[in-house]
Amino acid sequence: GRPVRELHYYEFGDFVPLKLTKVMAFDPSLGKNKKSDFQALVTLRGPTAQGWFLVHRVELLRIADPLLLAKRLDEIYQEEVPDIAVMEAISLGHWIEMLTTAEGKASRSFATWLRIERQEDGKDVRIYGCAPALNNGTIRFPSDHRFRLLERQWLDYGDSGSKKDGPDVTEMAFRFARPIKTLGAAGIRHTPRESRRIDGAAQRDRGFGREPESNSRMFR
Repeated sequence: GRPVRELHYYEFGDFVPLKLTKVMAFDPSLGKNKKSDFQALVTLRGPTAQGWFLVHRVELLRIADPLLLAKRLDEIYQEEVPDIAVMEAISLGHWIEMLTTAEGKASRSFATWLRIERQEDGKDVRIYGCAPALNNGTIRFPSDHRFRLLERQWLDYGDSGSKKDGPDVTEMAFRFARPIKTLGAAGIRHTPRESRRIDGAAQRDRGFGREPESNSRMFR
């Protein structure tokens, strides 16, 4: 069945002035036609004083030209200046990450993307594991419904043919946002029955705190 029963909201303007950690996640796809998966980008800010993580920006793109996609990603990066930007760099994503990094150097934005080169769990497992954070209001959407398409993807998820790209990237952003402020060296691995398992083994320093054990083999 559907893992997300309800969504929770926040007033976008109330939180704009606050300095909150910003994590941007992106998952490429070919984007060759209207039926293709979206090239999904989700940015979360948080945690807030209430412990919320706020959906701050959503881009569901279909840009068939890889060079134009890299240019658009660099533009978004410059507009948002995230504390952490992470991209799934598996297969096609590897080349998109290289193009985007090159575009960042050319534009002198010097965009830096962490590369996920391996996902420890399957897409469905990760999405089901993230769902409790939406049901209990830990992850919240703007109350003006500016990201209605992503809301719809979450509420429809579990139905036959439901889209996975937006929820999948939301989970990626949430995975990297949580350890920064709330768990330190501990990591979260999402599973359907156990949405939060703490892995406390010390990992090598990546410049923003020690890396979660569940993610330790994702990077080179």
